[in-house]
Amino acid sequence: MAADRPFDKTRGRHRPCSRARHPDQPADGRGPENLSGLGGSRPTSREKRAGQHTHISRLRSAETTSYITAQVEQDRLYSRLGLAEAFAALATKHPEVLELHRPTFGLAKSLVETGELPGPVFDACPGTKTEWAFDMTGRIYACTATVGKPGEALGTFYPEVKLDEAQVSEWQERDVLAISECRNCTVQLACGGGCASIAKNQTGRLHAPDCRPVKELLGLGLALYGTTSDAAPAIQRGNCLLR
Repeated sequence: MAADRPFDKTRGRHRPCSRARHPDQPADGRGPENLSGLGGSRPTSREKRAGQHTHISRLRSAETTSYITAQVEQDRLYSRLGLAEAFAALATKHPEVLELHRPTFGLAKSLVETGELPGPVFDACPGTKTEWAFDMTGRIYACTATVGKPGEALGTFYPEVKLDEAQVSEWQERDVLAISECRNCTVQLACGGGCASIAKNQTGRLHAPDCRPVKELLGLGLALYGTTSDAAPAIQRGNCLLR
């Protein structure tokens, strides 16, 4: 029986075991700290910095390639109006979709829900005003739409903090009063000049408009949301804007 067995003094003790070899340790027992004879000496500070710069250069090259590819394939994407038309058609066929998402359709949603026009929009672009963007290579951008685009960086936060004040000022001064094409536009305060990044892509100028299809979006929204009797006043106001 177990009670008749002699007491084993080694029971419960950890027996010596062979030392586990580190994944980076060669078979001869030398660890990473003693690899000078195998060509595995630790890199110097200069070599580390050179390696970091090489890695950053590769990241920037990859960003540029990705941006160019996106521009080439942009015809696969919806236009702003095309997306709104597709959603309106879907929601008309399946009204339950509106329980999950109700797009603004320009001014339409606000008109139907509150019966009032929203406040004027002098500037629809938040770049360098309420939005900034930073990438992993230490560069600063006006907004997320410009990250990775060649020539769009406004400064750096690493390895030193610096900003191109002239470029920042150009971004911050952009609004419908600064954009000449917006000054006589009847929907300027509903559009707000649009996206500065898109405007620059299309015209080469930051102080250029990214004209939004305000009237078309409003018409789609009023047609979609104006199916109830309480929406009638909003539709009447919206139709005045469409004239």
